[in-house]
Amino acid sequence: MKDALRVVTMLSAAMICVAVSGCRIEANKGKEGKDVDFATPLGGMSIKTNKSASTKGLGITEYPGSVALEGKNDDDKANVDMHFGDFHLKIQTAKFSTKDSQETVLNFYRNDLAQYGTVIECQHDRTVGTPAMTGQGLTCDDKDKDKHSSVHTSGSSHGDGLELKAGSKRRQHIAAVEEKNGHTEITLVSLDLPGENKSDKD
Repeated sequence: MKDALRVVTMLSAAMICVAVSGCRIEANKGKEGKDVDFATPLGGMSIKTNKSASTKGLGITEYPGSVALEGKNDDDKANVDMHFGDFHLKIQTAKFSTKDSQETVLNFYRNDLAQYGTVIECQHDRTVGTPAMTGQGLTCDDKDKDKHSSVHTSGSSHGDGLELKAGSKRRQHIAAVEEKNGHTEITLVSLDLPGENKSDKD
């Protein structure tokens, strides 16, 4: 995650611990990533990055033959899990690289994401082609995603990358694909955002 996210996380944890007894905070900064864990009787938060993060539960297939990108940036692979009562926020990201073309990779993820229903294609937060919305109401507009997290996939804000999205506004699966330096870079993102309702679980 970005430095700003870690700072906010630690400040939030400290404030909660002041108010709640029985709080535990653990922070670890090593060669394999920067991790934060804290727990209170009311809930807790866990942040894992790079090699300490897991792709288990991501719900998106790793591209066959691709190479994991981890260690260069804190958000190459990350897991954020925050839960306090009914509030639950979960973010998983992973990045990969392949020599296959961008279109070949996009075709793979068009099929893979179809398990979650309609798949839409986005570039710079705008729809490419049709449909413009998934059956559960997800669009290419990132405002719902960005107000909950600092995760930005490669195709959403710069370059010529494309994003494929499936799911609802609260439960999103995203594959961002962009050609870089003779390779195709893949960013996979799974989002479980607060405010989930019954329609988001369908």
